[in-house]
Amino acid sequence: MSTMNVDSKPGEIKANVWCQLKPSGNLPDSRVGHTVVYYKKERKVVIIGGATPDSLYNDVWVLNLNTLLCEKLDLAGNFEARYEHSAFMPEDDEGRVWVFGGANTQENKNDLWEVNIDKLEWEKLPESGDVPSQRTFHTTTSKVDKKFFVFSGGAKQVEAIDDINMYQLDLVSKEWSIVPYKGQSPKPRQGHVLVAVDDKVFCHGGMCGAELFDDLHVMSSDGTWTSIECERRPSKRAAHGAAVHNKYIYIYGGLGDSGALTDMWRLCIDTLEWEEVITTGCVPQRRLDFSLTLVELPSRFMKEKDRGDESEPSHPFLFLHGGMNETGHIFDDFYVMSLI
Repeated sequence: MSTMNVDSKPGEIKANVWCQLKPSGNLPDSRVGHTVVYYKKERKVVIIGGATPDSLYNDVWVLNLNTLLCEKLDLAGNFEARYEHSAFMPEDDEGRVWVFGGANTQENKNDLWEVNIDKLEWEKLPESGDVPSQRTFHTTTSKVDKKFFVFSGGAKQVEAIDDINMYQLDLVSKEWSIVPYKGQSPKPRQGHVLVAVDDKVFCHGGMCGAELFDDLHVMSSDGTWTSIECERRPSKRAAHGAAVHNKYIYIYGGLGDSGALTDMWRLCIDTLEWEEVITTGCVPQRRLDFSLTLVELPSRFMKEKDRGDESEPSHPFLFLHGGMNETGHIFDDFYVMSLI
């Protein structure tokens, strides 16, 4: 099965098989540098901002995963259009999405915004504490324990910002602080993924100037950076995507030495070993600067024997939208892939 819509039947979706999602309703234009977050309570995907060579977006779209109906929200507030920002939704405070940084056509940003999906309004939050300097920082998974983390980011074009501090935002006090660190910090970079899991923060890949990285670094709860040496690992890349499910960090795509990528890998958090995930089906075209997140889809899409108890009517999928290839072609497509 290569496509998936609201009428798809059980037995048509299997693990590690990509399907192109076909939503109905109004759909967002093709774009790069946007963000997607998962509104778990409502089983909805929220799409924010992004850009093309001719357009810069401040729009917010919601895709209902129960009905596969997509709609653009009419929001109060004057959120400034941007791309290459980060967005996150605290798991215990659903309905509010926080947005940090990014860039418009004139400058990089370091402002902090909150959009309330239920109340349909934007609010710009005041600066407090050690606020990170202006930067692009395109990631959606660097949050844990009511804190959001920022490390490095983009300065201009392919150059990274000259800053190796780890910043954390307390989501309760809304105050920024610098995390004191020990050990060797990763080099400055942009286009990396920063993933917080339990009490650790993982940094993978990215680029600075013409140099691409394939390194993996972990910051522990006491601020100690450790470089993880892996015999088998993904190739060098930047502008890739990452998502977490159970004990694995999944990464997909990005820009490599020979162009855009379409491979998938997962890192076991317990053993710190990489494993390539062999995928089939309607595999997305090679791409970078897309958005990727973990979502849950109704179990009716799965094989009958995999559906489990009816009291658990959802199933974990990776959700991918948009991005571009190395020639500049920009995508507007949606894909999902079951993880189990």
